[in-house]
Amino acid sequence: MKKLLLFATLFFVSLLFSTCSVGKKTATIPVRQTFTFDYKSPSSGKPNAAGIVVGLVKPKYAARFEYSGSDIFVNFRDAFENDLKELIIDKGFTIQNVYPEFANLTYQDKLRADIALDIEIDPRFSTPNGDGWKTYTPFQFSASGNVRHEYGFVGSVSLIGKINITGREPLSHETIWVKSIEIPTIGSVDISTYYRYNEPVFNANFYNDPNVYNSLGAALQKQYAAIFQQLDSYLDPREFTDLKPQIKELKSKKVY
Repeated sequence: MKKLLLFATLFFVSLLFSTCSVGKKTATIPVRQTFTFDYKSPSSGKPNAAGIVVGLVKPKYAARFEYSGSDIFVNFRDAFENDLKELIIDKGFTIQNVYPEFANLTYQDKLRADIALDIEIDPRFSTPNGDGWKTYTPFQFSASGNVRHEYGFVGSVSLIGKINITGREPLSHETIWVKSIEIPTIGSVDISTYYRYNEPVFNANFYNDPNVYNSLGAALQKQYAAIFQQLDSYLDPREFTDLKPQIKELKSKKVY
């Protein structure tokens, strides 16, 4: 009887564990795709033909954008910087140097540069169909004996925002040129997290989830060319040539 009871107990435990294991993910972990953010201006001028020297401040995300360190946004920013440098050169401008911050320009840099360009990338996400977080209760308990919940995001987000470009005469810090580029709206980016998380929040773990990375990467890639087409049209050497008298006047007032 004891042997029969022991056998029945072992059979029940074995059945329980095999049933609970069904909820575990057995599929291969999604591979994060490689996204090509690239733009080439259709109108390439002669190098340095514009006669305008640019001090370029590295593009950065708006301070309120908390997830600039997530991989997909780091990759986007780095590609943006590289293509911006190529575009400036293709338009006939001369890049004096690329600086981490405006404050890194030396006095000699400010004397030589006609204009310093500062770029702020300000993306925003909204969830038109609710926040999309789902609660899961796996067969696990916390140390206190309470049921441990996990969360996954299933839904869609809209990707919007703008890129602000400010041109300043370097010596005086006077703003002489401002443009704002709307990030073309992508109204519905479908997202379903691969992993489940301890709390329903949009943080670095969420944005680095392979499914989220791939969905947002595809959306950003769709927008990339349209962003640079606007930027291409704004970086017109003729407009900067018209600023030359103002630049000269501002410099003359600030030279020590």
